[in-house]
Formats: sequence, C-alpha cells, structure tokens
Amino acid sequence: LSTCEQRASLPLAGCTGAMNTRFMAPVALALLALLMSAEGQQLDPKGDEDTRNSGIRISVDGKDHPQFVVLDSKWRWLYNAKNKDCGSGVLGADIMERCYLQGLSSASYQDSYGVHVGAPNNRAVTLRYATQGKNAPDPNYGVRVYLTDGHGYTLFRPLGGEISFDVDVSRVPAGMNAAVYLVSMDRLGHLNNINPSGVINTAGWKRGVGYCDAQCPRDMKFVQGRGFNGGGNLASCCPEMDLFEANRFTTAMTPHPCKSASESVCDSKVDPDECKTKCDSDGADVNPFRMKGPGHALFELLDTSQPFKVTTVFKTDNNESDGSLVEIEQILSQTLKDGTKKNFTMSLTDESAASTKAAFRAKNHFGEEFGGLKQMGEALRAG
Repeated sequence: LSTCEQRASLPLAGCTGAMNTRFMAPVALALLALLMSAEGQQLDPKGDEDTRNSGIRISVDGKDHPQFVVLDSKWRWLYNAKNKDCGSGVLGADIMERCYLQGLSSASYQDSYGVHVGAPNNRAVTLRYATQGKNAPDPNYGVRVYLTDGHGYTLFRPLGGEISFDVDVSRVPAGMNAAVYLVSMDRLGHLNNINPSGVINTAGWKRGVGYCDAQCPRDMKFVQGRGFNGGGNLASCCPEMDLFEANRFTTAMTPHPCKSASESVCDSKVDPDECKTKCDSDGADVNPFRMKGPGHALFELLDTSQPFKVTTVFKTDNNESDGSLVEIEQILSQTLKDGTKKNFTMSLTDESAASTKAAFRAKNHFGEEFGGLKQMGEALRAG
C-alpha cells in the first residue's frame, strides 16, 4: 500500500505525484495504492462518500486504472448520533466504537486538509502542509492519504518489477519530509470486523482505518481490528518500504522489514519489550548525502526547482516475481525545461546495508535480526 505523507513543523509545502507501475514478469495484480493512519469505527450515515470525489489515473503494465484518494481516519472528525464530538477519548470502548467517522467532499479535501486530487492533472495529487478550513479555529498540519480502487485499499506487488512516480519538492524546505511509502495494511481496513467489545467496524477502508508501519505507532484510537485503543497501549506494526522520503535538500530510500511479513499488534502494557523487537524501526537506508557528503545533496544531483521521476526496481534472484528480493535499485531522473537530462542511481543489497551499518558503527539489525531483503520481499509479495 503506497502512501504520500508530509511530516514536519514548518509552514507550507507542496507534494505532487503521478504513479506508474511496470512489472517485468506476469503477476496477478491484486490492487494498487497512493498517498497518507487510523481512527473511528462507524461509517457516518449522512457523510459524503470519499470515493465519489475526483479521482486520478495510474498506469499498470501500460494500462490505465482509475484510483481514488482516501484521507486517513486520524484527520477526520469523530462524532456521535447527537453531533457531539467523540475525539476526547475519555469514553469507553463500546461508546467510542459507535461514533462516526466523517465522510468528506472533494471541497473539504482541498479547503480543510490541503489535499488536491487530480491537480495539476488527472495523474497527480498535490498536498499542502498547513491548511485552515473556513470554520476551523486552527489549521490542519500534515496529512496522510491512501489510494483505493473503490473496493478497498490499493495494493502493490512489485517483486521482479518497478514502481515509478513523478514528484515536485520545489516547495518542500529543509526540516520537512514528503514521503511516499508502502505498508502492509489490511486491504479492507478490517471492515466488518467484530471488536472485542462486540461492536462491528463499519468504517474500514472507506474512512481510512487500519494504519500500521515499522515504527509500531501507538497513537491511533482504533487499531487493526482490536477496536478502541483507550490507553494507547496497543501498537500497530507492519513492514514498511519507504520509496521516497525527501525535501529539496536530501532524499532517502529505506526498507523496514518485520519478523512477520504481515501486520501485527503488540500490547506495550503486557510486554513493553515486544513492541521494540517486532520490526526494524531503523531500517537500512540509502541516503546519498549522509553517505557521501557534499556534492550529493539532492539539489546537487538534480534541479529540485523542477519535477523529477523516482523509479524503484525490485530485483529478484531469478528475475521473476516468484523469486527472492536481492537488490533494490532506485533511479532519480529528469529532463529540464532546456532539454538537459539528469539522473542519479542508488542501490541497496544485504552486503551494502551491512557495510553502511559498519561505517556508522551501528548494529545490523536489518540483516541479523529481521531477515534483510529476503524478508522485506515477502511483505512486498503479499502486497
């Protein structure tokens, strides 16, 4: 599942992207996804249906596929049948899980959350970091959205193939992180799952429920089919493949495998140490500037005042989709307005990851504890 997210503490930034996927070998494409975590359990009866909003198109093996963008539940209003706010989180699980997650119109996406779907063209999404709605007392900062095919979250299975997208980070300053990444979320956001309290989750993917990543976040109100996370003890873990984390000055690509190739939950109150050992939170990053210094900042490799393409190739030991992941190669390329071409290629293998860890005197958790690229590949295989 691919996500584009902005995380920082600075004013305004833009992030646009068009996505294309090409598989070098025939593979059953189950789904597809794009850009940004999880709250709420009930589908509001009077809210707008997000999937009726403007969509975008992505290309898979040369064929266009329509996609919609769904805002993560963490940013949505959570309210009850009396139109009272449920966001304080002081209520019991059975009450909180009966609250509604607000559906949003395309105008709300833009005016309240800074998510411009189909802008500047029908293959792009533009994200603004800080946006204040007309009646909102404060701005919304940062955002996370997902791609959906209208039936669930869109999944990618890129082993033996590649994923490419165009980005514009010309307005993303230092200190900000415009991110596009894959996480092993449940395709339906645990839709219709019966929580321990007995309440059914009717919101699911339609309202952006179900987020997880390799940092095992504990700040969601509702976690992976377990319902309300009242004390913040439940951590939502899953493998994470950071395709692109960048601003105008630096960029990084980082796989974060977990011991399980799919999502899982740990209870920090029962076993605090378990949540620290489920996933490789550090990952094995490839960051040109961190590794090579001056001359390798992103703005020195490319013209970051103009858009560029990010192509990530997932190479297997047999060059087929059923092989084991042995290398991740990423090519950053662009053709400038004057016709000049620029490109930069970086690569990650288990050997290069071990070498980088040694150079920075860090323990190689990636390869020694979490299975390295092979384990990351199993998560990518599952979608």
